[in-house]
Amino acid sequence: MQIAKQLESPRESLHCTPLDRPYRSKVLSHYPENVPWNPFDKSAVGMLCLPKGLTFRTQKHKRSPYFHSFIITKEDGTRTYGQCYTFYEEVNDRKICDAMHTLQAMHLTELSSSKVPGVHSISDVGSTRSLPRSFKLSNRQSHNHSGALYDLSRDILYVTKCICLITQLPVVVACRKFLEGLHNVVMSREPPTIRLESYVYNILFEVPLPPLNRSLKFTCFNQQVFVPKTWSM
Repeated sequence: MQIAKQLESPRESLHCTPLDRPYRSKVLSHYPENVPWNPFDKSAVGMLCLPKGLTFRTQKHKRSPYFHSFIITKEDGTRTYGQCYTFYEEVNDRKICDAMHTLQAMHLTELSSSKVPGVHSISDVGSTRSLPRSFKLSNRQSHNHSGALYDLSRDILYVTKCICLITQLPVVVACRKFLEGLHNVVMSREPPTIRLESYVYNILFEVPLPPLNRSLKFTCFNQQVFVPKTWSM
């Protein structure tokens, strides 16, 4: 999942700075394209993978990856389990950076023209390329909001992205280890020993789900992964 072509944010969050707002996301791709007995629910998966929407950060923020799981319950009561690994990826699209810069300029201009407590127009605070010339912050507020502002000429922009496994059984720990391993291979400076698609094919088609009341062990990214006994759901 990744950002859509346009930065779309819920109306109720427009009072926040652009870096503090959630943005609409979309599913970029999924494999296999479709399973006849289990159609892919793009809307549900998209919402549950990023329940708070897309978020942006700069190098000034913490950007540690995180993992969460979820359950999709269908009308007939059947369940599908999702395991999602979310991380921050550098934004290389200049249009998105420019859009973030424009949104911030509009937000700060609106603040400067309104009566907002703690906002002052004083000449002893330097401006940045991301701030309108007419807008100045007090020393205290400039310090408090420095992490929430995006400087187009100085900051590196990052956005959330996630990879997810949808399964018929809640094999959460095994899926987490696979997703973490896959992300580590992608981010490694060393080229992968095999193609990334091979890892995905292996987990989807060559590693079976454990039979009921049986455990399973398999090798994943040079480590042993143990799947405990599963029970009828």
